[in-house]
Amino acid sequence: MFENIEFEIVIDDEVLKQDFSDIAFPFPLKNELRQLRKNEGTDYISQEIAALLKRNPELKGVTCYTSKAIKTCAIYKLRIPKDDNRGKSSGYRIIFLLLTIFGKGYVLDIADHSIRDDLTDSDKKFCGWLVNEIDKAISGKDTNE
Repeated sequence: MFENIEFEIVIDDEVLKQDFSDIAFPFPLKNELRQLRKNEGTDYISQEIAALLKRNPELKGVTCYTSKAIKTCAIYKLRIPKDDNRGKSSGYRIIFLLLTIFGKGYVLDIADHSIRDDLTDSDKKFCGWLVNEIDKAISGKDTNE
């Protein structure tokens, strides 16, 4: 699906707010990024996401919080190991918006797996709503119809 696409990966709260100025995201990305910059850094996370997309272009086995039938975009839960190589279970949980038709992906949330693992039901509902809104804007039709 994505094997020949180079994705721009955005891990920046300010760029996210600028690109989606009408959206109030429920995730504490700014605080999480502050901590991440002290540890591995955002370049490490970008490289890990790019490597995941390259080695697993179909994103098989990756949790998708939105309908895979939507071809324009989807939100995935990715697991990235920390730089100390202790494995994914002690690494980061990343919520990633992939805009496939633009070749761009946004990190919406990043959390230390040992501190905060899964999204709340309301966060999952937000993910579905966001993808539907983006898809409507791109394709001109409602994916819930």
